[in-house]
This record gives sequence, C-alpha cells and structure tokens, in this order.
Amino acid sequence: MPKKSAIIGFRLFDKPLLISYSRSGTNWIRYLIEYLTGRPTPGAARLIRKGNDYVIDRAHRGYAVINEYKKVILIIRDYRECLLRHMPEEWRNSSSVPNFLELRKVEQPPFWYIRNIEAFDQFQGEKAYFYYEDMVSYPEREIPRLVDFLQLPKDRLDDLLGNMEMHKKKSILCYGSNKTSVTQGKTDKLNRHALTHTTFEERKEFDLYYKKRYPDIYRKYLERYEVKE
Repeated sequence: MPKKSAIIGFRLFDKPLLISYSRSGTNWIRYLIEYLTGRPTPGAARLIRKGNDYVIDRAHRGYAVINEYKKVILIIRDYRECLLRHMPEEWRNSSSVPNFLELRKVEQPPFWYIRNIEAFDQFQGEKAYFYYEDMVSYPEREIPRLVDFLQLPKDRLDDLLGNMEMHKKKSILCYGSNKTSVTQGKTDKLNRHALTHTTFEERKEFDLYYKKRYPDIYRKYLERYEVKE
C-alpha cells in the first residue's frame, strides 16, 4: 500500500477529500479552512502547526482514492498555469504540447490533471468544485460556498472577508517556507506564467488537446480556459 502523503492522501476516509493537481491553489484553500476552524489540514505545516484534529484529507492523485470517501472537493485551475508552474523544466525540454502532456516518468504526470476531473465527475457522493481563479478574484462569493459545503464555523468569516489582502499575505508567508508563491494572491498574475512561457499557438494547442480527447469534460469544466482569437 502506498505511503500516506499529499500525493495519495492520508487515509482520513471519514473526512472530506480535497483533490487538486499541484499549483492549483490548494495552499490557499488550506489556509482558509485552518483560519476559520483553528484546526490543521494534513501535509506540510500551514497556519495551524500542531495537532492532528484534521478538517479534511487531501490528495494530488485523487482519482486513485476518491471512492474511499463520501464527500469530495475538487480545485480546478487553468491547465496551462498549474502544469507549467509545476514542471517548468519539463516544459522547456518538451518538443511539443502533446509531448509535454503525455509525460509519464515525472513525479506528477500531467494526465493526473484530467483524471482527477473525470473521477470527480463520476463520483456519486456529495461533491463540489471550485475554480482557483474565482477563489482569488471573487472571495466574497466563493469562500461562503466553501464554508457552507464543509459546514465550517462562520464566526471568523466576516473578519476573513473584510481583511482579504492581509490574509493573502499571511498565507503566502506560510507557503514561503516550502515554495515560492508566484501568483501571490494577485488577480493580475493568475495567467502570467502561461502567457510568459508559451506562444499563442502553443496555448491553443493545449486547448485543442483537451477539447478533442475529452470533449464532455472540457465542455463541462474547462471551456472557460479556452484561448479566444
């Protein structure tokens, strides 16, 4: 059996499972949950650094374990952003978009991104999905959705929403001990990585790759990311 980790989850089957590909905004979601509850989430320490009274479980390879849970959250981010941010060197060394997206011998193969969404779509339990871009750009709308779905305490919600920039900075400081946040919670940086490191034609290739191979999933979950002429 695989070792418990953020990749495969921590086997907290009685908790809601948070599924995300790396660099999809999981650390911001974890910060929100920990701030509102005063309880930790599993993995590298965030805001709450002690205890094991976990609020959720989480897994980057969520599709492999999703059916062990009764309640699931999926975090979705623009495929170009999270994949290129997570594997910049592999992208630089790839000969084409399909070559990059079909990499297998890496820590988190790109196909996990779409498999997570497919598994979530087929999941029969209680579920909700959130777009990272909306969590950052429209917190007053999206964070209450998260609170309601997870049935989190609301007594600190007004403070959170009323001091959003301070909390974003605090979350980044928590994150900084492990990795660097490129977005830093700023809406104008949400798509900057892909725009900087791809051509227009390459960005279109990403769209076409998913649109042709996974038409139903693309239409339902990913169409919002399609590059416009």
